[in-house]
Order: sequence, then C-alpha cells, then structure tokens
Amino acid sequence: MTKETKNKIFNKFSIFMFVYIGIFIIFILLSLNYVKQSLEMYEKSQVQNFLIKVIENIQNKNYDIDVSKEKISTYENKDFDIRDVIVEYMKEKDITYEIYDEKNNEKPIYALKADDENFLLIYLDGTNIQTKLGIMTFSNWEVEKLELKTTKGLYYYDIFAPNDANVYINDTKILKESAAEIIDFEDAKLQLNKFTTIPYQIKYEINNLLLKPDIKILDENNKEYKKTIEEHKINTELNIEYIEEYENAIQKISPTANPLDIAHKWSLYLTKDLQGYTNGYGTIQRYLAPDSDILTFARNWASGMDITFIGPHKLEDPPFINEKVSNFEIYNEEAFSCEIYFEKPIHINTEWSTKVDIFHERMYFYYFKDLQSWRLVSMQAIVDSE
Repeated sequence: MTKETKNKIFNKFSIFMFVYIGIFIIFILLSLNYVKQSLEMYEKSQVQNFLIKVIENIQNKNYDIDVSKEKISTYENKDFDIRDVIVEYMKEKDITYEIYDEKNNEKPIYALKADDENFLLIYLDGTNIQTKLGIMTFSNWEVEKLELKTTKGLYYYDIFAPNDANVYINDTKILKESAAEIIDFEDAKLQLNKFTTIPYQIKYEINNLLLKPDIKILDENNKEYKKTIEEHKINTELNIEYIEEYENAIQKISPTANPLDIAHKWSLYLTKDLQGYTNGYGTIQRYLAPDSDILTFARNWASGMDITFIGPHKLEDPPFINEKVSNFEIYNEEAFSCEIYFEKPIHINTEWSTKVDIFHERMYFYYFKDLQSWRLVSMQAIVDSE
C-alpha cells in the first residue's frame, strides 16, 4: 500500500471521527438540555412554585375573576374592572396562600389571603399528568378559574359615630335606622337623656365593599368630624368636654353647681343621718330630679323595710374624709357628670366597732331652669380594680 493510499485512508478516518465526535457531542448536549428542561418542568410543576407564578399573573391582570357569588354593597356607585380592583387591593396587603379544599388531589382549591383574610379562591387542575426521564411523574398544573371569596367584602368597617352625626359612604347617607347598635350608653346616661339630649355613639356596620370607600362623618353644620381608622374600625370622638380638675370644671359649668354637697346628702340619707321629715326624704327630694327613677327610689327607701335595719351608730365630725371630685364630662350647658369619692367612718354602737363606708360613684346632674337648681338625675357605681 502506497503512502498516498495510506494518507487517503487516514484522512477519511479522521473525517469520520470528527463527524462522529461532533454528533456525539451534539447528542450529549441535547440530552443534557432535555434533562435540564425536565428538571425545570418538574420544579415549576411543584404547586408552591406554580402558585407564585399565578400570583404574578393576577398582578399582571392575566386572568378573569368570577364575582358572581359575591354580595356587593349598594354603596358601590362606580363601574369597575375586578382585575384592577384586585391589583390595587393586593398592593396594600401582605399576600399569602393556603390550601382551602384538598378533597380532590388533582383539583385542589387554594385561598389567596390578604393580611390573613381569604379574598380569592384559586381552582387548580392537575389532571394532565406527565412523565419525564422515566422516573419523574408530575402534574402540569393549570388554573381552572379564580373566584372572589370574602366574608364581608374587600373593605368593611365598623363605624362609631356620634348620635347627631350624618355618615356618608361614597356620598350616600346612611340612615340611622340601619345602625347596628347604640354604644356606651349605660342606664345612668339613659336617665339623664330623658331631660336633655346628650352625646352618645352609634355603631354602623358597613360590609361588602369592593372599592376603597370615601367615608365622611359630618356634624349638624356639615363640618367633618375628625376620625381615626384602625384596620376595620373607624372611630370619632363624642362632642363631650372632659375636664379633670374640680376648680376648672366648676368655672366652666356654673358656680352654683355643688355636686359634692349633693353626694354628701345622698350618703347621709342612705344611713338615716340626713335631717328632715320622713327619715330625711323631705330634705333629699329638693336635690333630686323630679319625675326621675332616683326620686322614686328615695321615696320608697324612706318608707320601706330596708331602712329599718339600720342600727344605732355615730359619725365623726366632720363625717367625710379623703374627698375627691374629678373626671368631669360636660355634655352641654345644662348637663354634666363627675366622679365623686369619699369615705364615711361609721361607729357601730352595739358592736363597739368602726366601719368605713366608701362612696365612689359617677353622678349625673341636670339644671332645671324652672327650679333654678342643679338636680341629681342618676348615678353609676364605680368598681375599683384591685
């Protein structure tokens, strides 16, 4: 075999080897790429990763959202695209998700949560099963549908407004008849309210809003109340003037108001130490509101059985110690309340012992113009916390 022939054979073999190696390299690269793509598909098929992608698509408005089962408030007065609403809502919330219904493993339902409250259901379809590399079997997840699912809407509020306020939601006035309840209006205030209108709070429950509402709370002069918003609670302060110190409060109310003197007389009356006919009733009635429950109680006390159980005793001179009048609430020019505290030592004659009667009450007063005097209308016991 000549040298020229050997060279030709070598060249052909070299070309074959280069082609073979090239094909082998291409095969290896294609195989590696297939393995890589399979692993990526497997990774993406994990439901946690798929849901992250779903959330991104929701934020990009790539899905339709079913709102057919959602109750929508009549206070909504604007047309809206629910996709835009959800995107804006998600911007101001901490978004998480959790399984909502996994009875069907191939079609689970996940709940999208905003600050731990469900607002969107994600129905998944994992019936399309794929196998890669002969050993990896996984679901090729798809979104079957998205459904708005809330308890009270995306936005809902408990609004605490003064009784004389007008509350507007998106320029629509809420009727007071639709209020949920009256707040902070104990029986003592109800008694005072028979003689004058004093401020109290009304609670309104506003639910099923999908758009962030414009809420206004206006007084009788259409001046807006200052309000505080804490998550789903909106609060406004009552038009009550609070004064801590006695001297400042009396200057504001009237120099003729003497709540401590009336409290003293009431305390003496209950221990049968008040001077006046019918066990002191002739005296105490001049300090009590006419046609009031407390006047009726006083009349019954004077002639009832309970007063007969008060045994012989003596009071000190002066009878009251550790007196304090504070925490005034001025409701209007003719009504106020204050907290009164004092102690009354009582020496029980038959037992040679001393008992300290503690008086701690919030007392409510009203000025009767026809009588030209401040009268006690009602009182509320204050229970001291240990």
